[in-house]
Amino acid sequence: MGLILPNGPAFAHWSDNLGTVSADGFADVGVAITPGTSNADGDAVTLLSSLAHDCEYLVLAISGFGLSGSNSSALLDILVDPAGGTSWSELIADLLCGYTSPIDYDGSGILAVPLMYHFPVWIPAGASVGAMARCAHGSAFANAPRVVAYAAGGNKNPASWWCGQRIETVGTFDADNSRGQVHTPGEDGTFSSWTSLGSPIASRAGALQYAVQGPGSSSVSGRVYRFEFGAGSSQIGPCCYRGMGAVEVGTHFFPGPVFCDIPAGTQMQVRAAENNVSLSAQSLDCAAYLVQ
Repeated sequence: MGLILPNGPAFAHWSDNLGTVSADGFADVGVAITPGTSNADGDAVTLLSSLAHDCEYLVLAISGFGLSGSNSSALLDILVDPAGGTSWSELIADLLCGYTSPIDYDGSGILAVPLMYHFPVWIPAGASVGAMARCAHGSAFANAPRVVAYAAGGNKNPASWWCGQRIETVGTFDADNSRGQVHTPGEDGTFSSWTSLGSPIASRAGALQYAVQGPGSSSVSGRVYRFEFGAGSSQIGPCCYRGMGAVEVGTHFFPGPVFCDIPAGTQMQVRAAENNVSLSAQSLDCAAYLVQ
C-alpha cells in the first residue's frame, strides 16, 4: 500500500481590492494611499472592508513609492479594526516599501512589478484591514502609490496550514528617516560579517518575511545585492535579492510565504554581499517580520 499524504491547503475564500478593468485601465489596481511626506505619517485608508470570512493568509503587493531624484525611503503600517470600521490598531509595523516602481495607468497602462509580502496571519471575519504610510521626501507623487491586498480563508484542510495572530517587526528602525536597520554589504561578492538584527525576538515564530529597501538618499547606484538573514551565523529561509536602479527604484525577491520554527529569545542576524567587482556597495536598510 502506498504512502497516503495529507492534502495541502485549499482556501474556499479569496477577498481582494483589485477592482475591475474599466476605461481607467489600471487605475483600479488596489487602493491609492497618500503617504505623509518628510517622515510624517499620512492618513489611514481602508484596504479591505468588513471581511466576509476569517483570513488565514494575508498577501500584500505594494507599488509606486519610488520617485526619481528623491530619497524614496518609505514605511507602511498595516492596520486592523475587528469591528469592521476605521478605529484602527496596528497589525504590522514599519513594512519597508520605498524605492518601488510607480504605476503608470494614465496613458501607457503599465503595471509595475510590486513588492510582495506574504503573511499567514489570522484576522477574524467582519474585520477591516487598512494601511498608513510615511516617506522621506517632501515631493508629491504624479501617481499615488497603491497597495493591493488579498485575504484567503476557509481552508478545507486545517491541519495543512499554520497561521499566527501577531507579527513582530525585527530591526533597529529610524522612523525619523523612514528607514529600517542600515547594513553595509561586503564588496566583490564577499559577504559582510553576520550582524545582529534588532533585539532578540519576543515570542516563538512560525513564519517570516524579509525586506531590503535602499540607500536612504536621492543618489542610487545600479547594483545587485544578496542579503541573507538567520541566527547563530546560519541562514534561515531563502535569501533576499535586491536589485537597485539609478532612477531610485529597484526589484525585490524572494516572494512567497516562508515557514519556520524560531524559538523566543532568538537573536536574528543579517549579512549581505554586492555582486559588482568594479563598483562600491551602498549601505541599504533591511528588516525581518516574524509571524507569531
